[in-house]
Amino acid sequence: MFNLMIGMITLLFFVAFMAIYITNRQMKAAGWISLTFLCGMVAQLIDQNRDILEPYFLDRLAEPAIWSSCICVVMAYGSRTHIRPNRKMIGTLCFIGLAMVSATSIIPLQAIFMEWICAAILMCGIPVLRHHRDKFTHNLLYIFNLFSIGMFLARPFILITGVAPGLWENSFAFYQAVLYLTSSITSVIGANIIFVALGADLIEQHQKEAMADPLTGLLNRRGMSSIFRKMDADPDRLRQTGRAVLLFDIDHFKSVNDEFGHEVGDTVLANIGKTVQQIMAHHGEASRSGGEEFVFLFNPESSPAAFLVAEHLRVAISLLSMKVCPMTDG
Repeated sequence: MFNLMIGMITLLFFVAFMAIYITNRQMKAAGWISLTFLCGMVAQLIDQNRDILEPYFLDRLAEPAIWSSCICVVMAYGSRTHIRPNRKMIGTLCFIGLAMVSATSIIPLQAIFMEWICAAILMCGIPVLRHHRDKFTHNLLYIFNLFSIGMFLARPFILITGVAPGLWENSFAFYQAVLYLTSSITSVIGANIIFVALGADLIEQHQKEAMADPLTGLLNRRGMSSIFRKMDADPDRLRQTGRAVLLFDIDHFKSVNDEFGHEVGDTVLANIGKTVQQIMAHHGEASRSGGEEFVFLFNPESSPAAFLVAEHLRVAISLLSMKVCPMTDG
């Protein structure tokens, strides 16, 4: 009954996260987490059918399934933080793990190796999460990852120390009970943390879309106004640092729309937005305030050289060219 309940919960989480990913393909972390629960279901099915199939064959399937679930968790961390995990290290750990479990026929020893390889794989997620702890959800995931690593490292000591014979017939039976209980509780906790993190990501995504100009990729008027409001909230810091502001527009842009059409005009604006991003990315924040008008707010470090940077941008924009044909009537 307990195994059936675990299986139903795992299936529910798999379907839920997969539905999130299918609905919004940008939520790649949800896709990886759904694969995590899929691997968990495979491992559970293998474990429950040990009496039907050959045990050695099942073990060679069960261990990769469990390790794959940990790999998917690390990949989910990477998709959220946009930092690629060390895949070579993960592959090496899996190879070492297979070699270790294949080198012994002692089941408790195989279980110890399996758990510790899981912990080592999750450790590959520490560098991914450590550099993105500026938000509550990032800190929550970082703590959960450390907790999971500790759990994988601690459980095998039930088998190593042999403390269980006084409680159960043998230490391995006690270990399995602890394994199922802690794994199910951790899965539920982890799934809810990921749900919270994905919800925060979705809100942040909508906020960014509301603050961005879809044509140029720059901030829109609302986005730049938000930055100015934050500056107004700390006038002392603004007086100490100083910020240069650049306002510019595109000369004779109306004639481009009149002669070549608004589609070409949009392409011109998009190319200009791309040029602004490429040249000015490290100097501050850029926005399209409306039509062919742009505003650029220099950061304090680049403000002293604002004139030179602006001249560089002007020259770069003047060198842009497009091959188009004038509109014809009819």
